[in-house]
Amino acid sequence: MAIERTPGGTVIFTGPHIETVRLIALKGALRLEASGMRRRGRSALALAREASGLKARTAAEMLPKFVAWLDARLVAADLVEE
Repeated sequence: MAIERTPGGTVIFTGPHIETVRLIALKGALRLEASGMRRRGRSALALAREASGLKARTAAEMLPKFVAWLDARLVAADLVEE
């Protein structure tokens, strides 16, 4: 995973793992939504459903499913150890 830092301090993710970083950020958004926080635009639940293909009615119901799916994806991509 290529991580670059600009002189101003901005962090930029480049390379083939941009989607992985987006999914990890989505996991955090889903965790916040499950605890009751709201966001503007599409819900984290809707984005997680679209990204993973999993079915759930609430963010709290989706969170453990999404975490397991993401962990399996990261292990399969050899980005983390089992």
